[in-house]
Formats: sequence, C-alpha cells, structure tokens
Amino acid sequence: ESIINTEIRNAFYWLRHNSPQPSINVFDTETKPKYTVYVPWYMGYYMVHLGQRPVFTNNALLVSNQEGFIDSIKISITNQEEVFKSLLDKYNVKYIIIPGLTKDTESFNFIRYPYVEPQFRIVGTLFLYNGRLQDRYIGNYRLLADFINPQDGRKRVKIFEYVKGAKLKAFVGKDREAEVIIKIRGPFEKVIFSQKAKAGMDGTVEFVIPYSSGAQGMMFTEHSIINVGKSEKRLYISEDAVTSGKEFNVNLVSFKGEMLSLE
Repeated sequence: ESIINTEIRNAFYWLRHNSPQPSINVFDTETKPKYTVYVPWYMGYYMVHLGQRPVFTNNALLVSNQEGFIDSIKISITNQEEVFKSLLDKYNVKYIIIPGLTKDTESFNFIRYPYVEPQFRIVGTLFLYNGRLQDRYIGNYRLLADFINPQDGRKRVKIFEYVKGAKLKAFVGKDREAEVIIKIRGPFEKVIFSQKAKAGMDGTVEFVIPYSSGAQGMMFTEHSIINVGKSEKRLYISEDAVTSGKEFNVNLVSFKGEMLSLE
C-alpha cells in the first residue's frame, strides 16, 4: 500500500502535467525557479519527487531552512489575508495545494500563535468555501483542480492558483451597488464566485476577478455577469487579463452593449 493517499498522489501528478516548467532541474537548489508550490511542509518531498515542482521547504531538508519551515506553518494557520499573501509573494508561490484540514494545535504552540479553528484560516476559507471570506470572495485565488479519494470520499485535495486577477474599476453612480457573479463547473461541485461593492461619493466600484471565461484546469466558467441595480451585463474575461492583472476602467452608466469585454 502506498504511503501517500491516492487523492494526493493524483493531485501531484496532475500539477506535474498541467503547469508550466518552472526550472530545468527541480532538484537544483542553487538556481531560482520561475515559481514555487505551497504544500504543507511535511509533503514537500513528495511534491518534488512526484509532482516535479519546486517547494520552498520540505520534510527531506533538500531545500529547507528554518525560515521557510516557519513561514510554511504560518501560511497553513493564519487567518489574516495580508499575511497569507505576503508569504506567497515572498516565495513566489504560484500554486497552493490543500490536502484537507486538521486542527494541528502543535503548529500554533510551536510558533506561539493564538489558536484559530481550521474553517477560519485562509486555507480553510479556500478549501471549504472556495475563497468565500465572511460576506465576500477574496479575488486572487482560483480553483484549478479537485481530487477525492475513491475509497474514502471524505479525503479531498484542492489545487488553487494564486493570480493577480483582472482589475475592474467601474463608474456606476453615487451610492449604487454592483455585483460580479461567475458560475464555474468543476468535477465534484459548482462554484459561484461573487463580489459585491457599493459606490461612494465618486460613484465607482472596484473588483478583482480571478476566473477567466472558458476552461481553466479542471474548472469551466459557464456564466459571468455584472449587475448594477436591475441592469445586467455579460462579462468576457481573458486569461491574460487574469494572469497579468490588467486594469480596466469602464463607465457602466453610459455603456450600452450587452457584453463587457475585459481583454
């Protein structure tokens, strides 16, 4: 019997074959890769060998150091979005692999953090709610792949991509509300990404959108719209806009088309 669960092994193999090559030799610790992958530190060795993708710390100590080890723990337990993002940026993380949730009280004790229940951590927000944080969705993470253990449906792994997101600034009128809604179909569930915003005195609202139109990994965007009051406009969002963080300024009060294209 394998020492690593089926769903985890499948996730690592999937990423190996569905992500750009980050470096010529994943075992080369001297050359900086184009990106790294976050997995819990104790799975780093398996990510490197099975997934053939670089990590910034692992349990075999191949590319590990104390700072990276502690930062990996912080990523897994923090409930602060800015801390989470700053650590991903620090190590140039492109993919986030979450193999379920545990209480892991030892990690909190080790780095002397106040305990946070798994569902309230950022990784919990991603794993359980696909990025829904309280009454909003965080806009820099998109679900790419989802794996369930065929023998035990409770064991699950999700892969997210950390993206800049398409940035939309829209004029809708003073004190008016707007909402972006994107419906995405996956292998085991449908995801509805939504962001709401209310304009202030300047009449503008801002959104960060992590999903493009069409296929992305195992996921497929079925429907994208922006609502302003009773007015509904379809959205087309290019992959380049999402990955490069393109910025768009639109006057939705004067916009007469049926589809708004963010390319």
